[in-house]
Amino acid sequence: MSKSVCVIGAGVAGISAVKSCLEEGLEPTCFESRDNLGGTWYFNNEEKTQTGRVYESLITNVSKEASCFSDFPYPDEFPPYFSHAKFLEYLKSYVSHFELEKHIHFNRKVVDVSHTQVDGRVKWIVTIQSVDPAIDNEEIHSFDNLIICTGINSKPEMPKIRGLFTTFQGDILHSSDYDSPGKWKGKKVLVIGLGNSGADIVVDTSRQSDRSILSSRSGGWIIPRCFENGLPPDLTATTRFQSFVRSFVPSWIGNWIGNKLLNSRVNHDAIGLRSRFESLDPQSSYLVNDELPAKIMSGKVVVRPDVAEFTEDEAVFVDGRKEKVDCVICATGYSTRFPFITDDILPDDRFQWKLFEWIFPFEFRFPETLAVVGMLPPSGGSDVPSFECQTRYVSQVMSGLTKLPSVGYMRENHKMLFRGLPVGKDKSHVFRAMLGFSYQDRLAKRAGTFPYFFTILFRNPILAFKVLFGPFLSYQYRLTGRHQWNGAPDRIINAIPNTLLAIKKG
Repeated sequence: MSKSVCVIGAGVAGISAVKSCLEEGLEPTCFESRDNLGGTWYFNNEEKTQTGRVYESLITNVSKEASCFSDFPYPDEFPPYFSHAKFLEYLKSYVSHFELEKHIHFNRKVVDVSHTQVDGRVKWIVTIQSVDPAIDNEEIHSFDNLIICTGINSKPEMPKIRGLFTTFQGDILHSSDYDSPGKWKGKKVLVIGLGNSGADIVVDTSRQSDRSILSSRSGGWIIPRCFENGLPPDLTATTRFQSFVRSFVPSWIGNWIGNKLLNSRVNHDAIGLRSRFESLDPQSSYLVNDELPAKIMSGKVVVRPDVAEFTEDEAVFVDGRKEKVDCVICATGYSTRFPFITDDILPDDRFQWKLFEWIFPFEFRFPETLAVVGMLPPSGGSDVPSFECQTRYVSQVMSGLTKLPSVGYMRENHKMLFRGLPVGKDKSHVFRAMLGFSYQDRLAKRAGTFPYFFTILFRNPILAFKVLFGPFLSYQYRLTGRHQWNGAPDRIINAIPNTLLAIKKG
């Protein structure tokens, strides 16, 4: 008999989990608390949510060839980068194409998850409530497996700065509450935090504001969307061959080359984002933003260091300078929360997670029945391929096709991972190390879908060349193993021509 799976959340990770489960003969049922799929990518200006969400002006920061599901490319007419509305359109097309709708139940909030044992096997008891206040009902379901896809951006984190909530008289909001720049017309806006959201929002507010100020503790590195040879950086700067070479080259040499390359396009020292003598390192912020340097150069955005304190109408920075401020927007990240499950199984504190490959809770007695998907440190690329690699591996484990390693192995693997993993200031919940594409490859090897060069070479030398010297693309994980896709070779070989054609079509 096929095993039942409860999937919580219908964002990118959730719909990928449903599809992967169906591929391996499992029976998924997905519960989504909102009235639409997409998770963070579902923008509803009227909706007030305490989770992460996109803002009106958002443009994707990874190009389409490097950010799609492995067997479902974006439409040819899509440009290399596009709005959140286009991305949501893509997700809906994915769900429709693979007929996933009948497995997703909207406006159903999971309020409690517990487990029991039946004949030596675990059963997950999931309690569901309708989000519609007019419907006062509660449903209880039983499942063989549970996949949690509620996202890493669950709870907005606000900075602890003296006077921010006690003295300052202006508006205060988190980036999750930001939608458009219109309401800040003629005002002085301070954005705290220099991640991709902080950079986008400070640029967006500068279109209407009297003055937009960006406060950053340590600056960041700007990566333009148009890089070498007029192509997106993810199609030219990330290849398997480059990764192989970097594994033999001392890190300071690689950092020096990267530093020179990034500073050749943006003088980070001049605009106050980074010293040109600083090293690239795993804790650096890498921002895909074309407008921020120009906004700083034109004076529409000014850069300041950390805020020391707030008065009634001013921000006082650690270097002693002061700025009049009408509004503070905190792009200071998120923490995670799982209000429906007990902390002994899955704590809210990310630093306390004991997850094998960021997925399976190895200290739980039945780790193969519970998976956390889509809650990773940055990968350096799109989340879509990472999430899909996770769900393909998870579905194989839950269906019994693949076995998890021993608990002892998983425990040691976890210790090795955390031994060199830096965390944010004061042990914050934001891990600053980038997983890189090696994470996807590692999962693909566990799932039997890794594109081994010599295996492909004998079948198609041109394809093997593109796999080794071309960009990392999710299509590569459909060349071998289970559920191969016939369209993958062509998409890999023609990724760059397809991108150039999309630009010309406009």
